[in-house]
Amino acid sequence: MMTALKQTPVKISRLDRMLITAVVLLSSVFPVELFSNTPPAPMGFDGQYSGKQGQVLLIKVKGEEQATEVKGRFLSRTIPFFREFRPGEPAGHIGLLGIDMQDEPGAYELAVEVKQGEQAKQLSFNVLVAKEKFSVEHLTLPKEKVDLDEKATARWKAEQEQVREALAENSRLKLWHSDFLEPVIGKRTGIFGSVRIMNGKPRNPHNG
Repeated sequence: MMTALKQTPVKISRLDRMLITAVVLLSSVFPVELFSNTPPAPMGFDGQYSGKQGQVLLIKVKGEEQATEVKGRFLSRTIPFFREFRPGEPAGHIGLLGIDMQDEPGAYELAVEVKQGEQAKQLSFNVLVAKEKFSVEHLTLPKEKVDLDEKATARWKAEQEQVREALAENSRLKLWHSDFLEPVIGKRTGIFGSVRIMNGKPRNPHNG
């Protein structure tokens, strides 16, 4: 004689029902985000560069001969690229990435957008910023040699405005054809990045 087995019904709480319903709804709306087997490309997928605070890096994007525009973004700063041709090498684009003296050491992303007509391709480079040790010079001078008078202050403000206007526009043209030269001939009185502390108060670093 066979005895039928009594099945005990599975009890599902109200909270469990709500969780199951939420998962089903999310999977139908965002199937790629929840169950994707191909994670996004990591930062630095297209290459890596490294430099110290205050240095300039030469960034190369090769094999984009048909690109109509190439531009990068690094720490909220725009990095323009220009077309470069070298005998015996594939054509490409080159950008000059300046690492600010006050950029914190660490790893950051340089995101590059390559446009060809209506199409655009995204590239990602990893940039390692290392700490640089800048020289510090302590000076003790008379007060009138340190603080600007009214006339000198007005001149300084006018010069700063001229500098801002000159730096406000980014040109994609390469306006040089050979190595850089020293702007003037004479004794060097300051080094890039050096800081002078006058009468105990630090001044702005030498930024070129």
